[in-house]
Amino acid sequence: MAFIGAVLGFTFNLAGVIVPVAFAIKDAIPKEAGISMVSILTGDGTTKNPLRDAGGTVPHIALWDNNGQRLAQYHSKNSEKMVQGGKPTMISLAHTQNGNKFADPYYVMLSQLDTDAVCIASVQVSNGAITGTFYGDTGFSCGQSWFYSSRQLGAELVTPKCVWLDGDHSNGLNARAMSFHLNDMIPSNDKINMYSKNNDYLCKSTPRFSYWGNLLPDAIIPFFNPPLEYNTDDKSGGEGADVDPDLALDKIVYDKGVFMKQGEKTAHRRNNRPGISPETNSTRQGANHDPSHLVITEMDGQSAKELCEHPNSYGWDLVSIKDNYYCDMTEKEIYNLCDEVTKSNCFDLQRKVLVGHGGISARGEVSQDGVPMKKYDTSAHWKN
Repeated sequence: MAFIGAVLGFTFNLAGVIVPVAFAIKDAIPKEAGISMVSILTGDGTTKNPLRDAGGTVPHIALWDNNGQRLAQYHSKNSEKMVQGGKPTMISLAHTQNGNKFADPYYVMLSQLDTDAVCIASVQVSNGAITGTFYGDTGFSCGQSWFYSSRQLGAELVTPKCVWLDGDHSNGLNARAMSFHLNDMIPSNDKINMYSKNNDYLCKSTPRFSYWGNLLPDAIIPFFNPPLEYNTDDKSGGEGADVDPDLALDKIVYDKGVFMKQGEKTAHRRNNRPGISPETNSTRQGANHDPSHLVITEMDGQSAKELCEHPNSYGWDLVSIKDNYYCDMTEKEIYNLCDEVTKSNCFDLQRKVLVGHGGISARGEVSQDGVPMKKYDTSAHWKN
């Protein structure tokens, strides 16, 4: 698998500043006209320390040109699984819905019908002429359910968050689908400055990016009508910021819980599938994807405190060596790590257990008083 240093997308650094990422999957840039390729990386970036069950099934994919003409669709079959172990899932889509003509895939939608949720760190889309990458940090910034990833991409070893897509919302996840305007993910200097100046230009511009509670694979997403106009970027000479950034802001309230299109009559259920508004994030089952798996991280910017305190986080119990905390994702409860000073009501990293108010006896018996019992079958240990 060949990777190159082309700048195709952006993430957020440790200070929350938008930064370009010099990373591209060369093998997912087609040379043949009338074809686009979509390459998806999950949050599981390693075979040595896997993020258990982050892969899920391959989502359905739809592409449109800049005028809203659908170019192609991909319907995953028989619960087709995402590629794991650091490699991308690469899908080739022939432009069969516009007569196999060359066209730029400006609008992209991913829709997950299967109940096996997937946590997506990046989506690269290319037709050979235009190539751009969506990173999970954008979904995180705009309110989508998320978890940390073990991906380290580009020369800067950027570690994007991954965002969840789930077909039935049984875990309280807030998105079945997401959509984005591809060229607005390409990080020209002026475009990044525009988003940095006002996050609404990214998150309150539904045709530019949105996550959706119920959108089905054949659904129609909103488009910019008329298409946006852009200035020339002062630094690169390519496409820069919007000529009028405010034109991209939502002028109506979009229903993010629709199944097929805005204004549909069936508001809550279609095809007997459960519906949910993306603003709803039920915690009836907690936010723990698998209570038998523990993530231990030493990676920069990955905080157990942030994870536990964030309303849209979902995933696995996590120990952060950087901030010396443990997050119980079932209860969204934070504990200190046990040490020479803190010996009770803490998490013992060596034993991988919570230690209750009674501490650990001289015989090595661990108190469970006042804390939930934890038992891990597997764990992952992430390092920079």
